[in-house]
Amino acid sequence: MSVETDTHVVHVHVDNSEDMRVVKTEEHEPEHFICGTELLAAGEVQQLFNLDLDRKSFTVYSNDGQLIVAHSQAQAGSAANKVTGLPAPDGTLLAQGQPLSGDGTGPLWVVNPSSSVSIRVSHFQNKRGM
Repeated sequence: MSVETDTHVVHVHVDNSEDMRVVKTEEHEPEHFICGTELLAAGEVQQLFNLDLDRKSFTVYSNDGQLIVAHSQAQAGSAANKVTGLPAPDGTLLAQGQPLSGDGTGPLWVVNPSSSVSIRVSHFQNKRGM
């Protein structure tokens, strides 16, 4: 079954076009920032971020040494993250001072691969809302 439509064109002459200016408006989503630093003991695995639907973006970096960033507790606790020299770590290996930035709401785990030195892990989160 087809539907037929009648299309009529109406031509209009506008005398007051200056009164019809278009004004561009932008809405900015409210947001706030959270900063922090955690101390990870030698060999420690720690959940840095929980699932957070208000998180827009984040940055993580190690102040003192290498750091492994993982998407799950299982990945963070992998035996590959405990091997001397870390030839093939399971996760993202960051050098001292190297940042990792991302967007998203999922949990994030960090691992101190050192067997003898504690490290400081700094983080920054941009969150929706007030």
